[in-house]
Amino acid sequence: MVNPLKYLRQSKPTPSLPVKMAVLGPPKSGKTAVAKMFAQKYGLVQLSIGSVMRMVLNTQEHTDLAVQMKKHLSQGLVVPDELAIQCLEVALMSSVCSTQGYVLDGFPMTLKQAELMSSRSIIPMIVAELELDTVEVLKRGLEDKIKSNKPHLMHDSSEILHIRNSCYKQGVELVKKHFQKQYQNWILLDGLKSKWWIWNSSIKEVSISMRYIHSYLDRVRSGQSACINRLCITPKELHHRLGEFGHYCPVCLALHHHLGDCSEISVLINSAEYRGQYYKMCGENHLKRFLSTPDQFVTPGCPNTLPEPHLLPRKLTEIQVKNRFPQQVEMKGFCPVTYLDGKQ
Repeated sequence: MVNPLKYLRQSKPTPSLPVKMAVLGPPKSGKTAVAKMFAQKYGLVQLSIGSVMRMVLNTQEHTDLAVQMKKHLSQGLVVPDELAIQCLEVALMSSVCSTQGYVLDGFPMTLKQAELMSSRSIIPMIVAELELDTVEVLKRGLEDKIKSNKPHLMHDSSEILHIRNSCYKQGVELVKKHFQKQYQNWILLDGLKSKWWIWNSSIKEVSISMRYIHSYLDRVRSGQSACINRLCITPKELHHRLGEFGHYCPVCLALHHHLGDCSEISVLINSAEYRGQYYKMCGENHLKRFLSTPDQFVTPGCPNTLPEPHLLPRKLTEIQVKNRFPQQVEMKGFCPVTYLDGKQ
């Protein structure tokens, strides 16, 4: 009441973004405990594939989706992945998921499930895997088995745990490759560490991703260039939106007239977006230069343009080089630059 203008003229708060993550791990790795902690602390919805299917069966029993699921269950069959992902999609329509976010508990488990999720644009910004070896899995199962008043003791038998662990390891490798290649959002956490260490490490990774996303939105909204790291951009989208310099660093070309090839760098930590186009830089210093004055390095402000495609250097693989033999290597394999400049 004393000074209302002071509070009315302050900058608007940054809009909150929903947290979307998945926690994977072998049985007894503590993935459910981590997912539950995230759900309680940040108000997220904890979702497992079993819970979303039960939700559809209990609350939407007359829908076509529930009828199809009951048809499989009544015959003693497993619900197909396509129907399970549809149940997940229904669960994600809730207002809490769209505003606060969600944490997937132990899902996806197979490559097919991950691909079905991607086809429906269900993409966690972080997938955390809790690593645990087989010996520790069986050890924890034995410890749980001897606890009193614990139901379903068969679930902790060494035979069942061994089978579940083997099935998990077979499927998770393909899932891991999928997320690493498509979205670069897979992080590994040591499951032998304390739950507090795992919790703090998970919080740190989520905070870094949220910081990148907030920075990207703020800069793009104001017409600036922005780093595109941790935005789950697929290689296909990157290729489609690459700027006029392709995989070559525009800062190297403008400042030094060098062709800095970034084609072998898959991570996007030094890549940026400007005017709807993506540009890859060779290092952190060049990324900072580009973010500060992007007009200096892109058309029409750039002093140097990329040579014609037929004039660009082409890298040869080891197999391609071997296939050219017995063609004689020029200079007998010695470096022509060293010979000319250094007389060596």
